[in-house]
Amino acid sequence: MGQYAINADKDVDGLFARAIADLERAAMFAVVGERAGEPSADMKLQAADAVVYFGGRPDQGGKLYSQVRERFGSYCANYSLVCMIGVCEQYLRQLHLLAELAVEQARSEGPIGGDKFEQIRKKAAKDTSRLWRVFEELLEILGKERAEVHSRKWLSSLDAIRNCIVHRGGVVGDGDANRRGEFATTWRRTTLVVDGEPIPSLPFVVNAGQMLSVRFEDRVRSWHVGETVQLTANDCQDMAFTLSYFLLRSEDSSPLGARKDPRVRLEVRNGENH
Repeated sequence: MGQYAINADKDVDGLFARAIADLERAAMFAVVGERAGEPSADMKLQAADAVVYFGGRPDQGGKLYSQVRERFGSYCANYSLVCMIGVCEQYLRQLHLLAELAVEQARSEGPIGGDKFEQIRKKAAKDTSRLWRVFEELLEILGKERAEVHSRKWLSSLDAIRNCIVHRGGVVGDGDANRRGEFATTWRRTTLVVDGEPIPSLPFVVNAGQMLSVRFEDRVRSWHVGETVQLTANDCQDMAFTLSYFLLRSEDSSPLGARKDPRVRLEVRNGENH
């Protein structure tokens, strides 16, 4: 087997860039799904092309097709969140492996042999092979900084929503809700503001002398037991921003060191009134 040399800065930059690009694609999937679900959308798939029916008559396909179209945006948005969390989990796994390889390379003062590389890779995979969530690692990081302890609710909320979607099809159960039967969630959202007023739609022309700023605030949504979680494309855009922030935080707190010039592209999409 060959030898492996770790370039920590280059490798981590590439890993981070891929993760951010994957987050953007996952969030855009929700946007495309929402647009495709609109009544005016030009959908080439016809009801007659859907040939799978369980106990129903084929002539009921039109009704089924309409029902799916009505909820298509929320289906895509829910799946978008599941994908985004998967992106973050994979990113942290790879970051953990790079950190272990960098430590070994520094210890041996040279490239890592193939056998040693495989040993480290398998150990790192074993460390993260349990039912491991990105939030466990991030919450541990945040717990070390009192100033950011309040941020734990964002991560816990996204994790809880993901679990509800994956394990119960988005139907809120007793385990999701508090004593009042409410499944309350919170994450961060971004809003572009001009002279103190939110931008109503994009694109938007900012005139000379006007003050452009970005506002960060909590986005709160709740459901009750028996209700179905239905996210929107706007929700996914804000969730992607929340997760990209914590990818940066996890990297800053890793053995590979802090990033001096983090570059995160923020994309704010106009839509529903949050």
